Order: sequence, then structure tokens, then C-alpha cells
Amino acid sequence: MQILLKIKRLQPLIKEKKTRVDEESATLEQVRREKVAMVQAMKTHQRRYMEGLEELNAIRASSTRINQETVESGLDHVKATWYQCYKSVQEIEHKEKRQIAQLLTAERDLAAVEKLKDKYERQFRSDSSKAEQRSLDEIALRQHISRN
Repeated sequence: MQILLKIKRLQPLIKEKKTRVDEESATLEQVRREKVAMVQAMKTHQRRYMEGLEELNAIRASSTRINQETVESGLDHVKATWYQCYKSVQEIEHKEKRQIAQLLTAERDLAAVEKLKDKYERQFRSDSSKAEQRSLDEIALRQHISRN
């Protein structure tokens, strides 16, 4: 009976650990969506920068060089934005690594509690089996004694 009590006491803990795993997993998914969006933004700014370079090179190759300063300043802004996106992606990747570590910790905690529950359940089945065998042996002994 003590073992059944131990098993019952573990149920809320297992539920709590599963909830934590689910929450950590959801947070990781959120971080990954954020990363995908930021990488997409970074690629967009990179593409704009490359297009701006092509335009600037075309202006520099022409004899008139009209709007060169305007294109250069716009290109500097796009480059700065691209760099900011790059830094944000790096920060998000660090955040993702930390979140993965938290998720793995939560999963290990859950696995440990579930393993303990399994141990208690095996012990309960073993004790029940032994008690049942003792009862059967006792019944068989009484039947043997009553026949003799």
C-alpha cells in the first residue's frame, strides 16, 4: 500500500513536469519562428544591398554620375540595417541554444520522475505477484492438509 501512495504522489509531479516540457517546447518554437522571420528580413536587406551596389556601380561607370551621393547614403542605410538584422539573428541563435538547453533539462527531469514511477509500479507488481503466490501456496497447503 505504501507503494501505491508513492505512485499517487508522483502523478501531480509528472503532470507538472509534462507541462513544463510543453511550455519549454512552445517557447522554443516561438524563438525559431522569430529566427526564421529575422533571417528572412536579413536576406531581404542583403538583396537590397546587392541591388544598390549594382546601381551604384552603374552610376560610377557613367560619365554623369547623377544621384551618386544619394544612392551611396541609401546604400549605407541598407547596409546598416542588414548588419542590425545579422546581429539580431546571432542573438536569437544564442537565445535558441539556451532554450534548447532548458527544454533538455525539463525533458530529463520528466524522464527521471517517470523512471521512478515505473520503478514503483514494477515493485508493486512484484509485491502483488509474491502476495498472490503466497496465498495460492497457502490454499494449496490447506487443501493438501485437509486431504490427509
